[in-house]
Amino acid sequence: MKNEKQNYKLVNTSKLKRAALKTSLGFIISILTVVSILYSLYALDNWFGRNTVKFQSPIKFQQPIWVEKRPAPIQLLPINEVKAKELGTAIQRANFLPPKGYASMNSIETAICDTFGKHCANALKIAQCESGMDTQKVGDLGISYKKKGTQYGLSFGIFQIRYLEGRPKPSELLKPEVNIQYAAKLFRSLGSFGSTAGWYNCAKKLGIK
Repeated sequence: MKNEKQNYKLVNTSKLKRAALKTSLGFIISILTVVSILYSLYALDNWFGRNTVKFQSPIKFQQPIWVEKRPAPIQLLPINEVKAKELGTAIQRANFLPPKGYASMNSIETAICDTFGKHCANALKIAQCESGMDTQKVGDLGISYKKKGTQYGLSFGIFQIRYLEGRPKPSELLKPEVNIQYAAKLFRSLGSFGSTAGWYNCAKKLGIK
């Protein structure tokens, strides 16, 4: 009787061990399967990252599908490693050194210096004298005149450009970019700031020729 009980216990213990072993093996196999699937997906993603699959159009049965290498991604260099000329005027303006007397430059002053170049310092002084850098200033009210129903002779904007026949309209002269560009054009045609057709009074007051 005792021997039968001992044999029964051994058989049950053996069954339990086999069941535990099967469970452990099943768990390990499950983990390995998941790992294998994840690795396959990772490898597939990498492959599609380097290649692209194309279908021939129209389809030719000799080679209906082919694989091409993807172009290498563009490497962007840090901004300090790129030449300023490749970034345009934004970097050139950022590196621009203000003329003497200007600790920093606002957008209007920077635009003036970009346009007038080496004459930047004098152009800034003239603009400051003429309008105080007021883009919407209208002056010379006392010397304006009418012709064919149009009011001429008023001065507009930063450089107080007089509205005369053949010049941009007042609405345009009140735009900073137009005013500055036209002032530079006028300066180049006159050859100086002090011409009587230019900014004679401010130029004389500031000692600018």
